Amino acid sequence: MTLALVVDDHLENLYLLRKLLQGHGFRVAEARHGAQALSMARQERPDLVISDLLMPVMDGYTLLRQWKADEALCSVPFVVYTATYTDPKDEALALNLGADAFVIKPAEPDIFVQAIHQLLEQTRSGALLPAHQPSADDEQTLQAYNATLIHKLEQKAAQLEQQVVERDAALRALGEREAQYRALVDHSSDMILLTTPDGRLHSANPAACRALGMTEAQICAGGRETIFDTADPRLSALLSARAVHGQAAGELTLIRADGSRLPVEASSSLYCDAKGVDRASLTLRDISERQRANAAQRELEGQLREAQKMQAVGTLAGGIAHDFNNIVAAILGYAALARADAGTTDKVAGYLTQIETAGRRARSLVQRILAFSRPQPTAVRNIALQTLIQETLAIVRATVPSVVSLDTRLPVAALHVLADATQLQQVLLNLCTNAWHALGGSTGRIEIGLASVHFDAAASPPVAELAWGDYAHLWVRDNGCGM
Repeated sequence: MTLALVVDDHLENLYLLRKLLQGHGFRVAEARHGAQALSMARQERPDLVISDLLMPVMDGYTLLRQWKADEALCSVPFVVYTATYTDPKDEALALNLGADAFVIKPAEPDIFVQAIHQLLEQTRSGALLPAHQPSADDEQTLQAYNATLIHKLEQKAAQLEQQVVERDAALRALGEREAQYRALVDHSSDMILLTTPDGRLHSANPAACRALGMTEAQICAGGRETIFDTADPRLSALLSARAVHGQAAGELTLIRADGSRLPVEASSSLYCDAKGVDRASLTLRDISERQRANAAQRELEGQLREAQKMQAVGTLAGGIAHDFNNIVAAILGYAALARADAGTTDKVAGYLTQIETAGRRARSLVQRILAFSRPQPTAVRNIALQTLIQETLAIVRATVPSVVSLDTRLPVAALHVLADATQLQQVLLNLCTNAWHALGGSTGRIEIGLASVHFDAAASPPVAELAWGDYAHLWVRDNGCGM
């Protein structure tokens, strides 16, 4: 098997040439510089040498001069393969020193291997030109070699210097980007965590520490299970989606240091850091206020629906009361006509009196329903609470079942307040309706009470904003399950 000696100081170049040559049936030996190549070749003579030029310890030009000066090696074909020495002068110098071929990197693999096979065939057939052996005092060759070497070393030094400048600039830019990123993270109002996909935590920004009531060290020491409600099925769903798509978002529940729960909106992405380690970023936003707001909105919507329902009920009640009022008016009218025709019979007169009394009560009730069902402007005036309670109780008695007992606890002396009678009556009706619902459809008792109270320095009022003085205490009580 043909032995090829490859000389290059770059491991990547050695690897590529080794794979290429082995794929075409060559046995390959490798050297990192010229001195090592000479030592290896004198131990086992290769059939071919492929060498770079710019290398440490002994460069390719020096290796070429000594190779061709060695009687045992000078007939071995020498191929120069370089990406640095690419000028025509560089090729002329290499050929003058005895190189059998000069190839510039990177060459097409098939063309490169074909050129090597042709060179070996020329060597086996004797068609290759005799090895050139320059004399040691060939000043012109040495001067050209030295000039080329110095020029390339100067170029290499300039390249290295430029690389150092570019590296320093890249490091400065990286430092600036890291500082900007750190500032964004530290001053973000969102909670930002850096984790690994298996749940370990590596950093937490100040917003996360404040929200969780922990230090960054405590957060990182605890891991995912410490700060997340793992019983929440949304956590496993988000992690599964992130594993499939590389990123995911959703709502989760955090656990603070004091054990309280915090609803958050979460967004997470997988990535690899500069060292190739799998990482995950996790951005969390407190949505508890958005939920206090959604709940309030739902409550307001519920109140609006109740108001609309009550308005509809009021409109319906007003229509029914209006028609009923016409019926009551007819009853009272015919009762009056019957009294005029009945004469003075005591028994008939008594019946008519009962009819007229019931009719007037019905008319009074209808008038109250009409007043309640119609939108009325606020009218604050002096009203007698006992009278208003009795009127309201008449309406309640007409709406609740007879199995419910309606009682009052009213003082003998009249209590007067400045209030809107319609609004106060609506409040009482709502309270009585709630009390009836609390009874659960069974028998029970509803009580409306009224009392006069006085607050002074010795007896503080139950509401701090109330001033000292006299007040009317109005309540509705039931013996049901409660509101």
